[in-house]
Amino acid sequence: MPEANFDILIIGAGPGGYVAAIRAAQLGLKVAVVEKQKALGGTCLIWGCIPTKALLEHAHALKVIRDAKEWGVTIPAGTPAIDMGQVQTRKDRVVTGLTKGIEFLFKKNKIDWIKGTARLAPRGSGARTEGGARIDIVDGDKQTLEAREIIVATGSTARSVPGIEIDHTHIITSDEAIGLKTLPTSLVIMGSGAVGVEFASIYRRFGSDVTIIELLPRLVPIEDEAVSAELDKSFKKQGIKALTGTKVTRAVAGTNGVDIEAQTPDGKTQRLSADILLVATGRGAVTAGLGAEEAGLTLEKGYIKVDEMYRTSAPNISAVGDVITLGGGGHPQLAHVSSAEGILVA
Repeated sequence: MPEANFDILIIGAGPGGYVAAIRAAQLGLKVAVVEKQKALGGTCLIWGCIPTKALLEHAHALKVIRDAKEWGVTIPAGTPAIDMGQVQTRKDRVVTGLTKGIEFLFKKNKIDWIKGTARLAPRGSGARTEGGARIDIVDGDKQTLEAREIIVATGSTARSVPGIEIDHTHIITSDEAIGLKTLPTSLVIMGSGAVGVEFASIYRRFGSDVTIIELLPRLVPIEDEAVSAELDKSFKKQGIKALTGTKVTRAVAGTNGVDIEAQTPDGKTQRLSADILLVATGRGAVTAGLGAEEAGLTLEKGYIKVDEMYRTSAPNISAVGDVITLGGGGHPQLAHVSSAEGILVA
C-alpha cells in the first residue's frame, strides 16, 4: 500500500488529472492519483475524443472504399459493408495502447495510482499534516490519505433532460454509442453539439438511417452561423435528416426500439421511431459522492467554483477541467484546456 502522506493528491486521471500528476512529479513532488476506473485517461481516452476519432477513421475508410472508382482503385464486385466487431476490436486496441502509455508514464515518474473512489474530508475535520488536506478512499482499498495540496479533476459525464430516462440499451449516451457491437438500422440523436454531429456522421456512413434533433434554430448552435450552414448542406448531401427548432417531448423505450414524440417549430407533434435514441444534450460535472460542499467547496449549478489560479473556496484544494466553473461564463469542456490547467496548477 502507498504511504499515506504526499505533496499532492489528485482525484481523477483524465487529461487534467494525469497531466497535472506527471508535471508535479517532474517538479520533484511526491504525487498520488485516485482513479476508480480500470484504466487511466478519463473520458477523452476511454469514452470521448480518442474512440470517436477511431470510429470516424473507420467511417472515412468505408467512404473511400465505396468511392474506389473515383480514386482509380478496382475492387471485387459487391457492396462494401462495415464489420462492427472488427471496428470495436481496433478501436479498443487504440484506446488500450494510449491508456497503457499513461500507466508507463506513472511508473516512470514514480506516481502512485490508488484505485478507488475518493471523498474529501469534511471541513473542520483537519489533517495530521499541518496546513494540508485529507481524503478518504471509500471503496476498493479503503484508507485515509493526506497531502499538502489536493487537486480535484473528476471531469464530466453525459447528462439527460427531464422526462427522458436513459436505459443504456435503446436510449443511450455517447458512452454506449462508442461501443455498439451491431449497427442500428435507425438512429435518432438529441442534440447537435460536437458529440451529436460526430455520431451522426459516423453512423450514417456506416449505413444507419440518421435523424438529428436540435432544440435551437440551427445545427452546432454555439459555432459561427457559416459553420452551421455548411454542416447543414453536408448533412443533406449525406442523407442525414436534421430537425432544428424542435423539442423532444417524450421518448419511450420498448423491446424493439424507441418511440419518440417531438414538437416542431409550428407547434405540431411529430412522431418518430428508431432502434436507438442517442441523448447528446451536454455534460454535467462529476461531484456526486465527492463531499464537495461538506469540505467547504462552493458549487455553482453543480460545478466547483474556482478563482483565476484554480483555487477553490477551501484551503489547500484546487480544481481543474470539466468539473469547474470560473464564474460569469462558460468553461470549455475540452481535453487540452484541462491539461493546460493541470500544468498551471502543478
